[in-house]
Amino acid sequence: MHFLTLVPVTVPTQEPDPVKDILVQAALMELREKMENEPKDFMAKIFASELTGKTTPFGRAVFDAVYEKLDPYAVESDNPAEQEFIDCTEEIREEYRTGTVDCVRLADGTVVDRFDPRFRNRFSVKDGKIVQNHFGPLHHKKRSKKAKKMIWLPNYPKKKLYRSERELAEKYYGYEYLPEEDAYGYYSNVAAFYDWHAIGGRWPHCFLVPEDCPEYTFGDYEGTEEETKGPEGYRWVAAARKKDIAWDAMTQLALAQHENSYLLLKKAFETKELPEKSMLSFTENGIHGLLKTLYIDGESEEIFRNRNGHPTDSKYQFTPGGYLAEDGYHDSCFTFHCPKDLKEAEAEAKSTRAWALELDAFIDGLDDDTVLVGVDCHI
Repeated sequence: MHFLTLVPVTVPTQEPDPVKDILVQAALMELREKMENEPKDFMAKIFASELTGKTTPFGRAVFDAVYEKLDPYAVESDNPAEQEFIDCTEEIREEYRTGTVDCVRLADGTVVDRFDPRFRNRFSVKDGKIVQNHFGPLHHKKRSKKAKKMIWLPNYPKKKLYRSERELAEKYYGYEYLPEEDAYGYYSNVAAFYDWHAIGGRWPHCFLVPEDCPEYTFGDYEGTEEETKGPEGYRWVAAARKKDIAWDAMTQLALAQHENSYLLLKKAFETKELPEKSMLSFTENGIHGLLKTLYIDGESEEIFRNRNGHPTDSKYQFTPGGYLAEDGYHDSCFTFHCPKDLKEAEAEAKSTRAWALELDAFIDGLDDDTVLVGVDCHI
């Protein structure tokens, strides 16, 4: 799951570094040429995306600051202050005593887990029988001679497949026995809230800044600079100093967009007409799309704006799913928004408005020189 997180960082004013700028630009051009010649080169696409945000000293400093600030909150971080041992001993013992797993007896008599590469790479199970995949010139599934020599063993006892609790722990679960804990398990970062992140990422248009803004970065960005254009005189970026962000322009734009969306959805529900090739669908009480309820019959424009995290009394009109403060990570605790009626929509509007105002208070408390970064986090 991806979610947008606001990460404030401190970045001193950077000295010009034209040599490094030229080297980064040259590497970026080389990667883009490679992408044109080899469009399926996934790694070139990743590197080019990151370098797009590193073409200036400010951009490079932002990347370094974000990585440093986020590292203690990564799933794989070895931050000793936040490590907690997860004891899985009782789970292992119970699974060894009563647990089962689907298995296969191979032609040589060996019993293996169905995910063993000796089986899964070439065979599968259909209607309780083993078949060979991609068989013959037509590459279809067939009960070949090799498949018939194997026996499907569903719900095979784990204590028959593994010789000991330790073997079950290590081979099946990937746990190890830790003498210092006298238990099977692993250490986990209890402060973790992400396992992968990208600056901007799926949300490259986080903040609106004037076109003459001296310090900003597009972050990990796959698009063109032309696509970052906002209203006349502005551009969208993934990070900038708080003082340089055009908050008033963002507010006007957000409220206008939500007014337009509200009127279009309300009319669509009343007329029961959706745009062609739309990903939206009607429900009994509204319109659903993008894994959430977009419109509920009878809701006012105010409820609609509040539900979407853009109340008119919000100062900053930026509502990510979480933010990183000095005391740790804070999130909205919202799942996908799917109210079924007006009462549930009003309750959702109240919660999302409270979250927007909490974000306002947090941003208000930051120094004007603080760099605000929109980070695409994954967990």
